[in-house]
Amino acid sequence: MSAASDYLEKKLLDHTLRNSAFSQPAGLFLALFTGVTGLETNAPTLEVTTNGTNGYIRKAIAFDAATLGAGSTSNTSTVTFDPCLLVNWGTITHIAVMDAVSSGNVCSSVQSQLQKQSRSATHSR
Repeated sequence: MSAASDYLEKKLLDHTLRNSAFSQPAGLFLALFTGVTGLETNAPTLEVTTNGTNGYIRKAIAFDAATLGAGSTSNTSTVTFDPCLLVNWGTITHIAVMDAVSSGNVCSSVQSQLQKQSRSATHSR
């Protein structure tokens, strides 16, 4: 089960109970993390580093309409990350839905069902 971040909880409560505007994000992006630190409080510190040479970037994600009664939704298609290049990303332990391709806010996060150690590709001649 995923957990809404404190940021999203506040926005939804203010929107619903206080008639405060909450604009839908222009896009949603899946991000990979090597730990849970800061995900709930919207201050994540353990996202896989995006340095332009390791192959990691957040991936766009879209969702189906929520199911009435179940309070759940599913992503509309498979999300595939590019191969890990040059340096290991570490062990991926958590996944989060973010509202921007970089920086931005955590909307929700979940512990990965399969914790995966990423390994860089090495070539020898």
